[in-house]
Amino acid sequence: MRVLFPFFWAFLATCAALNDTIVDVQEERDDILSLRPLFRAWMKHHNISIPPSKIAHRLRIFAANHAFILSHNAQQHPRPSYTLGHNRFSHLTFDEFRAMHLGFTRPTTAFPPSFEEDETPQNDVLATSRSLRGHLSTTDKNHAIGMNTERFPPYTFPRPAWLPHIENPSSSLPPSIDWVEKGAVTPIKDQGQCGSCYSFSAVGAVEGAYYLQTGVLSEFSMQEIVDCDGLDGGCQGGEMQQTFKWMQMNGGLCLLSDYPYVSGTTAEEQAVCLPCPVVPGTAPEKWITVRRNSMTELQEAVAAQPVSVAVGASRAWMFYEAGVFDGKCEQELNHGVLCVGYGGGEGSEEGQYWKVKNSWGPEWGMEGYILLKRDDFDKQAACGIMEDASYPILPSVPGMTRNEPARPPVISQTDRSSGSTAGLNPLQGSATARDCGGSTAIFSNVRISPDAVEKNELVTVMAEGTLTKPTLSGMYTLSVVYEGAQLYSHAGDVCGNETVALPLNAGTVHVFGFACPANPGPVSYGLDVILPSIAPSGEYLISIKGHDQDNAQLVCIEADLKL
Repeated sequence: MRVLFPFFWAFLATCAALNDTIVDVQEERDDILSLRPLFRAWMKHHNISIPPSKIAHRLRIFAANHAFILSHNAQQHPRPSYTLGHNRFSHLTFDEFRAMHLGFTRPTTAFPPSFEEDETPQNDVLATSRSLRGHLSTTDKNHAIGMNTERFPPYTFPRPAWLPHIENPSSSLPPSIDWVEKGAVTPIKDQGQCGSCYSFSAVGAVEGAYYLQTGVLSEFSMQEIVDCDGLDGGCQGGEMQQTFKWMQMNGGLCLLSDYPYVSGTTAEEQAVCLPCPVVPGTAPEKWITVRRNSMTELQEAVAAQPVSVAVGASRAWMFYEAGVFDGKCEQELNHGVLCVGYGGGEGSEEGQYWKVKNSWGPEWGMEGYILLKRDDFDKQAACGIMEDASYPILPSVPGMTRNEPARPPVISQTDRSSGSTAGLNPLQGSATARDCGGSTAIFSNVRISPDAVEKNELVTVMAEGTLTKPTLSGMYTLSVVYEGAQLYSHAGDVCGNETVALPLNAGTVHVFGFACPANPGPVSYGLDVILPSIAPSGEYLISIKGHDQDNAQLVCIEADLKL
């Protein structure tokens, strides 16, 4: 009997542990299921269709990403310098996202596997044919098309003619520069489900250089590169310096309007390389590789023109929403983007940063842009932005003179004296409020403040009017609807005040009720609403409807918040 005692206690301990596990699993399942209204609203907002058989799987991923976003934004010591939020990637794992939306690759050979043995040299069919994708060329073929057997010949750092010589760059460079504001950057685009980020980066650099040469801001074709560039891998990735080389060999680029981008939907190159007229002056004479890990030289380059850069985009990048990013990055460079400016410095709240144009659409990040921490001592602070930076030098175009016409900024007016980003706030929206009517409390004055809504900021709805009958007691129903889908409903007492915490840390609503018993005469009713940075962008309808002790409709107030 004594021998069995230890086994008995071990059996009880195992049962207890198993019961705890079952409880934990059930709680996790309940948490996931509670996200279904938010998930359905998110699908509607982003127009995402998921087969019924995959809904449960995608909901679990959505829940994991939701927890990741909440955990980051809830940090207090220290508070993070950037926020995360839901976007159209919220149903993807990072591995899935990386396969579909990145695409920077370093060449592994002296010359990329592009040219077939029987292909003719540079000035004949060139790299504009898809048949140029094949096995590695021989040394003779490399020589025939003018490529060195080294990866790329190094260049010194020649300043473009429009940038005066600077004896001491670190002290003489402008404290901030924003090529978006200066009119050298085209609108944000979306590479979609094609690993063509390198083409967006390289084309953006050429667009900026062409503007600085001619004063004309033109949009050039990324699809032409995806379909025709035999040095890169189409939707399977590429590298910006290889793309500059192909542009040089091709004689330049076509306009986007002549060769539109379609691979974001198809996730592959088109079957043929289409003919299109090349714009004179878009073929790089050469391209400059900025010295690796030199913040001063990258700053000097960006002060001259937009620069193609590679970064190690991470899971936190997927959900970046605002602020100066100093979070975890991937060790390997995996994404090509465009550095379009820098700012910050002494006295600024944000600290020093690089301003970067991405290719994931205008709903991502700060209207398509991200600010990366700029730090000369922490090379990984900006996700490897200083490791592989380059920009093209274009020829002058006869008959075209350079100028700098003013253009409204895409994101912000940057304070040139301090490098501040005080005006940069993509989380701002609008708000309106009204009396629904038909109640015994008639509110003739319903106001909302502020009417330009920001996440994490207090929004107050105050209704003032006349109570037409005595109110002794009653109940109200608070409803929160997102993009037409019911997210939350709560019942409370119309008399007195109450703070309602929305589920899943989605915000709070403080209700300012009646002082009961309330006699006929002047009366007020109000709400305080805070939606955190985790709240998905879109349209919210927050309504409160109440009835009195006689079940007569007492109050009906609605507030529309657009984030």
